[in-house]
Amino acid sequence: RVKKETNTSTVCQFGDMSISKMMVGSFQGEKEDVDSRPPPIPPQWLSCGTTAVPGPQVPLAIQERIIKESSDPAEVQTAKEKLEKMQKNRKFMEEKVRNIVQTVLQTDDEEIINKL
Repeated sequence: RVKKETNTSTVCQFGDMSISKMMVGSFQGEKEDVDSRPPPIPPQWLSCGTTAVPGPQVPLAIQERIIKESSDPAEVQTAKEKLEKMQKNRKFMEEKVRNIVQTVLQTDDEEIINKL
């Protein structure tokens, strides 16, 4: 369920996986009074979803926010340079991966490559 609902980061498990099969009560102790009501859900406007971005996009979003909100021209210029470099590096990596896919599949067909 957590993996299905997590859309801005990667869900991972580490360590002893057998612990995930144990009851939570084994660690917290048994609860005397069981409340069957679900926990309250915050209103949508209160959610962090308004500013959440996928994990890989966080560095870009930080620089974009600095550019948008900073009043220091030097800081804005530095952020623009960092953002441009990140975008250039990402474009470079995308091209390298595309070239590898073309070589492995032995095709230049964009439709096939874009499906991957």
